Amino acid sequence: MEYLKKSFLIIFRIFKRLSRKGLNLIENTHDLMYKNLSNLDFIPKKYFTRLNDLELNLKTYSPFTLMTYAIILLIIFQLTKKVIRKSYNFIQNISLKKIKDFFIILILKLPKYQNEILKAKQEMKIILPKIFKNNSYKKIEFHDNKQDEYSVLQKLSQMSRVDDKIINSGKLTGAVYCGDNKIQNIAGDAAKLYVYSNLLHADMYCSARFIESQVIKIGLDLFNGKEDSCGMTTSGGTMSILAAMYAYIKRGRNNGIENPEIIVPITAHAAFFKAAEIFRAKLITIPIDPITCQVNLSKVKSAISKNTVCIVGSCPNFPHTIADDIEKLSDLALKYKVPLHVDCCLGGFLIVFYNKANIKIPKYDFTLPGVTSISADLHKYGLCPKGISLLLFSKREYRRFAYFIYPHFMGGTYITTSFDGSRTGCLIASAYAVLTSLGKNYYTNIAKRIHEAVVKTRDFIKKQCPKLKIFGEPFICGVAFKGDKIEYIYDYLQKKGWHTNYIMNPVGISFVFTSANMENDKELMKDIKEVYDKIEKNELWDLATSTKLYGMTVPLPESVASNTLDVYADALLD
Repeated sequence: MEYLKKSFLIIFRIFKRLSRKGLNLIENTHDLMYKNLSNLDFIPKKYFTRLNDLELNLKTYSPFTLMTYAIILLIIFQLTKKVIRKSYNFIQNISLKKIKDFFIILILKLPKYQNEILKAKQEMKIILPKIFKNNSYKKIEFHDNKQDEYSVLQKLSQMSRVDDKIINSGKLTGAVYCGDNKIQNIAGDAAKLYVYSNLLHADMYCSARFIESQVIKIGLDLFNGKEDSCGMTTSGGTMSILAAMYAYIKRGRNNGIENPEIIVPITAHAAFFKAAEIFRAKLITIPIDPITCQVNLSKVKSAISKNTVCIVGSCPNFPHTIADDIEKLSDLALKYKVPLHVDCCLGGFLIVFYNKANIKIPKYDFTLPGVTSISADLHKYGLCPKGISLLLFSKREYRRFAYFIYPHFMGGTYITTSFDGSRTGCLIASAYAVLTSLGKNYYTNIAKRIHEAVVKTRDFIKKQCPKLKIFGEPFICGVAFKGDKIEYIYDYLQKKGWHTNYIMNPVGISFVFTSANMENDKELMKDIKEVYDKIEKNELWDLATSTKLYGMTVPLPESVASNTLDVYADALLD
């Protein structure tokens, strides 16, 4: 304590001396200025009288007191500035939609509506387990003693065969990308070799690490990476997006940005919203052009500020399968010196073969100088098993911010190249085996057929179902449309065995073509035309409960919908 007292006294004396010296300097400067200004005739003498009065009043205070007051005033000024800035940001963020949602939430808190919501949740609790849990599944008991492994595997085989009826129907939108048993066998055989490997232990599983680097190089080659380009593998599109946003937010904070902002199209994947919530960044959503369904470039430009850590474009987006104008976004990124992430998670490993298939598409990759990162899922059009995606960077500088390095961990230096710690090498080995065994020509032929299915379905709906409105001008991997009584179209297609996406804001239907469903494009067109004609004749029917439940959440504010849909999440896990 004595030592602290002495230290404080020394600091106090230094401060006092500095304040005296500072005041002497101010007095000398003041005298010099006063003499020079007093010689100027155009300045009225009354101002000099007032200055003298002020000087006499100030001399009644000690230099230390004046300096203390000055510091206090400076602190008050800084705090006031912060309050004003936060208030301004709060006012800026208030939109008509938020005001509307606020009043809807207030109304829904009334007992009448609370009872309705509670009743709906109770219905969902009864119905959802029936949808997700099949009576054909027989659980395998965890006994004290060993069980015959043949018996266990036989039971697992029986369970998987129940799912096969849906999975192999050829009517699923963008859920099953590979329906070829030969490819699945290649992936399975490769996975067996690395099923217990762990890429966290690089010194033990060197071949798995080598394979990972080769998969990354294949991705860089397809997306036209440069000499300094690099990448990483992740467990899926969401993790690739999270890792990219983590890198840009971390880089921004490292460069002095306290309140990082990410600019995304309103059609961007939900993973960007998840990233903003996890990493405490502000997500600025930009509306799309009502005709092209591409992000509004002028509004992106207006949103860029000193706090922007990244802008985002989709190629294509998930709701409408429309590609944003990546070339123009690249120009903006270069002009304002901000990173540009291109989300190619959905169609990345399809569009990379379009040029080889002589299908003309706008630029979207590292040939554009403004593109700094690309996310692309191998487990979609790469036809690899679920759980592998690529995140590619134009420069190593960006990738370094995605790493987590903790040198002071008591268990030893801890370094991970992605969010996961332990990572199995079996999925990477499967991806490597599938890619190298199939070859570029195989993927090119699939790209041609999928593009053909997209264009035919798009043009068919335009001609045969004129009251349905296609979102934009899709050409990559799917078609999305809207129209009156869209819920009946969704319901009818579901009864016909189709699994389509029920998209929102506005409500519509999206269907993504894959190698597993592309040969059924004519049947899909026929069924769409059938239900369209029924609606035109006003031949309506009672909707299925699952359609009603899904449609119920569409108009609700985010917080209310989330509170309702937690029952859905529970049903998945319980």
